[in-house]
Amino acid sequence: MNFNKKGKLKNLVESIESKVDNTYQRDMLLEEAMTAELEAGSITIDNIDFNTLASELVSEGAKLSDFALGCGGADAGIKAVKEAMGASAFPILTKTVVGFATIKAYDTAVGDVGDLVSEVTTRSTSQDSIPGFTNAGGFEKREEGMRYEEKHFGEKRTALTISDFGVTFALTAEALYENRMSLLPEWARRSGAKGGSQRAKMIIQTLEMLPRSAFGETTSNLRNHVANTNIISIGNHYNTDHSAVTGLDAQTNANVDTTDSSDLSTDGMSAVADLFTDMVDEKGDEIDIKPTILLVPGLLLPKAWQLLRSAQEFDTANNAKNFYSGLYKPISSVFLNTKYYYYLGDFKSQLLWGWTFKPTVDMHVAGSDEAFMNKVVFRIKFAYHGGCTHSNYVYVVRGGSA
Repeated sequence: MNFNKKGKLKNLVESIESKVDNTYQRDMLLEEAMTAELEAGSITIDNIDFNTLASELVSEGAKLSDFALGCGGADAGIKAVKEAMGASAFPILTKTVVGFATIKAYDTAVGDVGDLVSEVTTRSTSQDSIPGFTNAGGFEKREEGMRYEEKHFGEKRTALTISDFGVTFALTAEALYENRMSLLPEWARRSGAKGGSQRAKMIIQTLEMLPRSAFGETTSNLRNHVANTNIISIGNHYNTDHSAVTGLDAQTNANVDTTDSSDLSTDGMSAVADLFTDMVDEKGDEIDIKPTILLVPGLLLPKAWQLLRSAQEFDTANNAKNFYSGLYKPISSVFLNTKYYYYLGDFKSQLLWGWTFKPTVDMHVAGSDEAFMNKVVFRIKFAYHGGCTHSNYVYVVRGGSA
């Protein structure tokens, strides 16, 4: 179906309305049909003239301003427009199209940084305590007549700070009458990109053990890593010895190396990767960690690609075969705070993202008070509720120095 032509969406609405008995069924089927067309690429938010769509579905082909005037103008006209819009298919179509474009822009902005976290559903709206196991060991020999060693959740916990983030777009009667609904595509793209960038920045700041700007944190109330109610500072999280850090595992487990200075070299990468060979759990048993991603600041990204994509060692003259070719995935982020620290690891085993609810776009036709006091006809909201934390410290190591 060619949605670029006038009347096509109206025909779709009428076709579905003829098959159902109520607006709930109509809206559900319309959302499914529109989502399928959007995913197939046969329609985009830029294909739709929302002013024309409102005229077709809300005001029976007339301009909304003329429709309002015919209903008494002023407050009576706004009320008529609001009520007609609420009964029409315009809200569900607009929500579906704007929502698709917003989430697409959001996903693009999060980018590769989204691959650094594992995700869970939380049960709280501000702080959540995530249960875990005491350690990664506990696979012990069972003597005859004895029970197997038993582990359970709740022995060890990490605190997760979460919050509700979002933005709304209010469409007033003036905007409707003056055909300003053409702003909707730009709002969708900007809002989605802003929300995605905010989440990516929160993940990076959590990783770096820096105050998260989204939460308004400072160094004095940092909660990037809270182990068994103990707040872990950046100096204690990234360290060459963790044996005396309260709340952790009483093991050395060095997770920093400074071989490289404002650089990324084969020798530096070897020193950083070697840190994983000495990682042990709380019982002192070795942990087999398999790093998959190398995260670098933009300045070091060319070096990262040379290191991980060259057949020979790029920084030696002997043309030795490059052990690191293809071994890790190189990614970068503009939100990294320095131009010299880089990170290697199995990020998903350490960084945890909790969702109270995932990014959603919703549309709300204004109530009578809003229409009367502010001349608001409808609002669109883009929001998510979540947050990020470290659940451990051994799965990601930091290389580099100033």
